[in-house]
This record gives sequence, C-alpha cells and structure tokens, in this order.
Amino acid sequence: MKTTTFSMHKLTGYRQIIFALSGGLLLCGFNFFDNALDWRNAEVRNGKIYSRGENKTFSGKVTNIPSQNIFRDKTGYKQLSGHTGVEQINSYDMDSLCDTEVNEGIIDGNIVCTTQSGAPHIKTTFSKGAINGSFTMYSYSRGVLIAEASFKNDLLDGVIKKYDEKSEKMISRQSVKNGKPDGRYERWDPETGILVAEANWKDGQLVSKKEMDRQGKLASEVNYKNEQLDGYYKNSDINTHVIIEANYKNGKLDGLAKNYSLETGKLLSEINYKNGTFDGSAKLFDAETGKTIVDGNYRDGFPDGGIVSINPKTDEVIKKGVFSDNKFTGTVVGYTEFPGLTEIDLKRLGKIILIYDELFTYKYTDGIMENEREYLEVKAAVDKIRKCLDLVHSYQNDPPEKRLPAIAQCKHESGGASSVQGTSNDSGGTAKPTDATSGSAEAKPQAPTRESLCSGTEEVIFSCSTGEKMVSVCQTNASGAVQYRFGKPGSAIDIALPENPASREGVVKGTTSFSVGGGSYIAFTKGDTRYVVHDYVGQRGEDTGIDVEGRGKKPITIQCVGLPIGNLENNIPASIPVDPQSMRQ
Repeated sequence: MKTTTFSMHKLTGYRQIIFALSGGLLLCGFNFFDNALDWRNAEVRNGKIYSRGENKTFSGKVTNIPSQNIFRDKTGYKQLSGHTGVEQINSYDMDSLCDTEVNEGIIDGNIVCTTQSGAPHIKTTFSKGAINGSFTMYSYSRGVLIAEASFKNDLLDGVIKKYDEKSEKMISRQSVKNGKPDGRYERWDPETGILVAEANWKDGQLVSKKEMDRQGKLASEVNYKNEQLDGYYKNSDINTHVIIEANYKNGKLDGLAKNYSLETGKLLSEINYKNGTFDGSAKLFDAETGKTIVDGNYRDGFPDGGIVSINPKTDEVIKKGVFSDNKFTGTVVGYTEFPGLTEIDLKRLGKIILIYDELFTYKYTDGIMENEREYLEVKAAVDKIRKCLDLVHSYQNDPPEKRLPAIAQCKHESGGASSVQGTSNDSGGTAKPTDATSGSAEAKPQAPTRESLCSGTEEVIFSCSTGEKMVSVCQTNASGAVQYRFGKPGSAIDIALPENPASREGVVKGTTSFSVGGGSYIAFTKGDTRYVVHDYVGQRGEDTGIDVEGRGKKPITIQCVGLPIGNLENNIPASIPVDPQSMRQ
C-alpha cells in the first residue's frame, strides 16, 4: 500500500492561511479562545449584564461575581436560610466569588463559586437566569460538603440533604416539591447518628411530627390537620417537668388528657375535655405517693356534680360537696403553715402557735360561705401570727440573745399567749378563735359581699372579695375591652386599669402550669407595676387572687376570700392578646 507523507514545510501554507483567518476574525472582535469579562468591568442594566460602556448585552464567561449578587433574590436559595419548613444551611450568608457562563446578558450555564482561598463553596447550574438542576454547597471554613439540593426554575424541588461540618455525616433529609415541603423529613444526632426527629409534610403543611431524645426514645408527637393540632398529642415540657398526653380536634383539646412527671413518670392528672373546655371527670394525683387528691367532674367548662379533695399526707378529706349551676354546697378544710421555724421556736411561742396544726372548715351552700365572718376572724389572727413569726424567722441564724427578744416581741404584738386559744369543733368542726383581734370589735374585718365593682351594664369577667375590699375584672364594651378594678364596694375605686375603659393597652392573658394543676390569668400593666389576677387549681384546690409585681420590688399576693364570681379560663374575651410569658404561645 502506498502511503503519502507530508513534511512540516508542506503544511506551512495551510498554517499561514489558518493564522491569517484567525487574526482577521480577532480584528473583527471574535475570540474563540477566551471571551471573559471580569465583574469589575461589568455593569447590570434592567437585569442584564453588559460590558461596561457597551450597548450590546454580554455573552461569554463572567468571572469574580460575588455570590450574593447571583443568589440573594432567588426564592429557593433564600429558603435554605431556614425559612418555614426547610432545613437551614449554615454557610448561607457567607459570600464567595463565582465564575459563570452568560448568554445575551443572562446567566445561563454552570456556576462555580470559590472562597478567597480558592476552595469550592457553591456549584450549580442556571438555565435562562433561573437555578435548575443540582446544587451543592461546601463549608466556607473547611471546604467539606454541607448541603445537597435540586432546583427547578429557582424553586427547591427534590431532596435536600444537610451534612455536619465536623463529622461530615448526613444529619437531615427533606423532600420538597415546587418550593414547598412535601413528604418525609428526618434529622439525626450528628455524633451518635440516632434519629432524633421525623415529620411528614403535604403541599407545605405539616401533617405530623415526632421528636426523640438522644437515646432514640420518643419525647413528643404532634399531629396536624389544616394547620391545626388534630389527633394524638404528646409533649415533654422541660420547663414544667411534665409529660402531656392528649388528643386534639380542630386545634382544641378533646377527650382524655393525662399529665405525667417528667422525672418519675408517675401520673399527675387525668382531665377530660370537649371542644377545648373541661367536660367530664377530672382527677389530680399526688406526685410522690400517686394517691388521688382531687376527684371531680366538669360540664361545659364549669364544675358539676360531686367533688372530693384529699390531703395526701394525712388522707383527710379537705373538700367534699356538690357543684350545681357553678355553685358549691359542702365543706372545705383549710389550714395554715409556718415553715422555717425550729421545734424550739414553736415551743417558746406557746399557745399562739396552736393554729399551726388546726383546721378551719369553710361551709358553703349554693356558693355562699355560711361562716365567712368566722373565717375572717381566724384570718386576722393568723395574719398577726404570721407577721410576728416572720420576724422570728429573720433571726434564725442569730444567737439566742437576739432570738429570744424577738420571740417576746412577737408574743406581745400578737396579744400574748391568749391571742388564739386554739379551735373548737362545736359547729361541725368549724374553728372559732376567741379574742382574735384583742377584743376590739371595730378592728375586725368586715365580711365581703357577693357583689362586684362592675356596673349593671358591664359583664363580670371575674370578681372576688379580699376582705374589706374587692377586685373585679369587668368587660366594658362589646368589642372585648376589659378593666381591672380594686377598691371597697360602695366607695371610690382605688385602682382602675387601663384608665380608659375602652383601651386594651397593657392588658394580656395567659395560662400557667404546675407539677399538679394550673390555670388562667389576666394581667394589667401600668409603668413598672403589673397586676396579675389569677384563677388556679393546685394540689390543695383553688388558688385565686392578685399578684402585684414591680421591677426591683418584692411581689405581693392578695388572696381571694371564698369562691369568686366568674371563671377566667372561659370568660376572658378572645380579643385580649396572649402574654408572651404564657405557656400557650
């Protein structure tokens, strides 16, 4: 076979022609080898890239574009910063320099962004100005992979994966469709790899969510329907140390709700709800012994039927009776305690301390306390004793030479050893103190009335007696404005907040929870002082009154006397905003 060979000098003519053509094209403005534009020499007009001073849009490679100039207005990229439902990527706000292809002034092609050290930061692809296809992001500090995603026309679409920068393990995975979470979400502990959270989304709405502790044990489970709680609910609250198990329907508690101790797992309460209000049996249990301490019933949010309350330490019945039309008929046994005193102090104080272990029985008929005046006499005596015992307690760390004079002064200010001679049980166990106010009839507190400080045209949200005076929360107009009032019935009001009855300024509502029980409150603020009207149910039954709180001041609590009028949980208007400090946010 005959072969033909060409020596290099025979190609010289062809090469001369090629170079001549190439040189001519370059002179005409074409460059097949490098048509790059540095961002410093570019300008953007009407969303398109131009070489500075040129009237024609640029096509070719643009270098050193700050990454935020490219991505900051992209919807899907902004979602990666942790917007609703999408896992956050830590390097979102870090800026880097990008090289990309541009066609007629629009980014179109691959993009590679690098850090100042030249390490990769972002890699993705644009199509006609929109992010399309795979997207990867690397740690700005270490250059390791921290996120993978995919886009469709600037929207996240596909699976988002996030990696821990330190361990380089995948720590979350989430499905997204058309920019909305849709499908399964999972999160793992970066150190152990144990699954700690999982959720299901549908078209951007959360359907269910579970969270586990670091050992993989279920800590909370929440279900939703139409963005409202619906179905089984479980939550471990580290603030109240309570595990809550309940059922929701259309965003409201419905059915049996149980509270457990977070530390011991013991049952604390069983309460039935219907459409968000108490309805059915309600039981409270002692956190230590597990004994039933309150056994009652509700209907439409109000106590209804029989109720029994027991002291878990003594097994004595401290409340027993029947509720009908929100009025109580029966007996309630209350007692006072003076903690912090030594046995020696108690002996030295003599007979005035007898009330320490004595009980007073409140008698009610149709919601009215029958022996209210006797209670007020006992309360006046107890208040005196408490005041002097506080004085004694303030000397508890001092030597006897200082403590003994304080005890003597306490006896003197309380009327001596005969101030409270103990109690008698002549009237069904009712305590009857003798000479509770040192024989001065004028000094005895007046029995409170069952009226309120609201006018006849206003709705009584809540009202109770505090002894000689009364506190009331009145709804002042149909739009839901309320006013706090404190004063003596029939006299000028001492405090009214807000000062303008039609204003809602400084008024918030909320709920709180204890290890056993909880309740509702409404707070009124003026300057640095906050007046909190509360209606709680705790281990010892009802706790209603007013807490006066001030910045830098010791809080003051004024307890209600007897049963209040109204129910804060059901009566506070829906238009009152929720307190940010409330457990419901």
